[in-house]
Amino acid sequence: MAVGEDVIGKFTWLLDEVEVEGVARNVAGDAFDIEPDANYRHIISYLRGNNPLPWADITSPGLLHCEDYVLGASDINRNDSWRLQSKPNEPYQVQLPTGGTRDLVPGDRVRVVGRWVIDHHPEYCDPAALKPPLAVTATQPFRCRIRGALVVGMCHAEFHPFAWDDIRLVEEPAPTGTLADSVTRGPHSRRAILEELLLESTRRSSWPCLYR
Repeated sequence: MAVGEDVIGKFTWLLDEVEVEGVARNVAGDAFDIEPDANYRHIISYLRGNNPLPWADITSPGLLHCEDYVLGASDINRNDSWRLQSKPNEPYQVQLPTGGTRDLVPGDRVRVVGRWVIDHHPEYCDPAALKPPLAVTATQPFRCRIRGALVVGMCHAEFHPFAWDDIRLVEEPAPTGTLADSVTRGPHSRRAILEELLLESTRRSSWPCLYR
């Protein structure tokens, strides 16, 4: 028998307006995945179902799944409306730092904000499901947990829904020139701080010293 957590609906709400930055993977019509940067990896690191996702090959990296369609009230344990409707049937657009947009493509490093939820998947441990066409799980049943006569399914964290109208491309800042450009200007520049420290050191060295 396949079982899962005793929850109201398929999804469990965690938090709204959660931000993640990372690399876009597996871009499709109404969903894509993000491989989170190190500072955001905690969003998925504690859930076995994200490392990897239930339908992914066992060699895949940990990913955060993102879906844009709005959940119904009976699907989740929190009946708060989301600020957007489901995305129209068109490619995801990513906002460029220089202005304008283009289609989102795998490999883009992006910033996304969404509703952080847990999606439950006991069906991936159903003996009937561990057969083709679910060939991935059919060859990897060890992802499930055996508890006596029960087979316990997995769950994973995802953004569902998310702000599909505000996917932002994240780029590393370009070099600004010489090192002097970034350290010698302004009252709080490194040069000004070092000069103040040197002046303070000079003052202290002129103080009378007490010898024993």
